[in-house]
Amino acid sequence: MRKLIFGILFIAACSPGKKQTATGDTIFIYREKTKDHYYKVYIDPNKQSADRQHLLDFQFDKEEQKEITEDYVNIKREFCTPLKKYDLSNLPSEWLPLVLHKGKYYIYYPSDYGCTGRTTITDTMMIYRGFEIFQNPLLLTNKINIHKYQLKIAGRYPNEKDKQLTIYIIDDKKKVAVWEDMSQPMASRYGLYVAREGAASFDMVVNRCEQNKVMEYQFDKVDYAGLIKGK
Repeated sequence: MRKLIFGILFIAACSPGKKQTATGDTIFIYREKTKDHYYKVYIDPNKQSADRQHLLDFQFDKEEQKEITEDYVNIKREFCTPLKKYDLSNLPSEWLPLVLHKGKYYIYYPSDYGCTGRTTITDTMMIYRGFEIFQNPLLLTNKINIHKYQLKIAGRYPNEKDKQLTIYIIDDKKKVAVWEDMSQPMASRYGLYVAREGAASFDMVVNRCEQNKVMEYQFDKVDYAGLIKGK
């Protein structure tokens, strides 16, 4: 049975020690080389890199589209009614997490591509792209003001509650938002996201080991309360 991993991305895997070095134009956050592998975490400022283009590509391939279509049949059976469409025209639809390192925010290319945390909001659905693709219908939306949206999202999987998600837009120009999911425990309740069209404002951290997957890097803690204060 699939277990839903949805909404707020919490990068809390075991982390190697933090040290930062520079070689040429590359800033390494961490490097580890053994006879078996070369593991590196580094800042990539290249806005045209293949990794960045891959991360920002929200298009579904044929297999993903097939999975989505087949699952949509199940959704219609589960809810026994046409899904209601909501007007979210002022809210960006494609989002990915931001991480914090030494006072700066970055988009993140993980060691395991299933950890990108990319999420799409349509007029009927929340679609999370993790190790699998999960679709959850919208049950209610409420635009409090231009900086605050509330969404109720249906739970579909065993022991999954309906989600009460609040999106706080904290930077209109860069399209950055804090997401608060009240259905999650405090440790994973908040996430910092940027809309795809705002990602150009941020450099990217890449976590790479060519020989094998490694644990996701543990970044600095974000002061979510400070970011949403007054919103």
